[in-house]
Amino acid sequence: MANFWLEADGVRIPFRVINVTDQANRHIKQATGHSYQVERSYVLVPTLPNKFHFAELRLQSDLVFQK
Repeated sequence: MANFWLEADGVRIPFRVINVTDQANRHIKQATGHSYQVERSYVLVPTLPNKFHFAELRLQSDLVFQK
């Protein structure tokens, strides 16, 4: 479907992806009492150096929206 990446000041930041869909759906059911579910839920964990500073942080994508 699409690629996603993190950028800090124009430089890509590597990250690992953790699938938390099951936990998110359990939380929704416990918090609301409803059986609504999300299709997918992920946490992005960036690999950062010990000293990391940035002026601009972006989540980028090559997803194309069509009219």
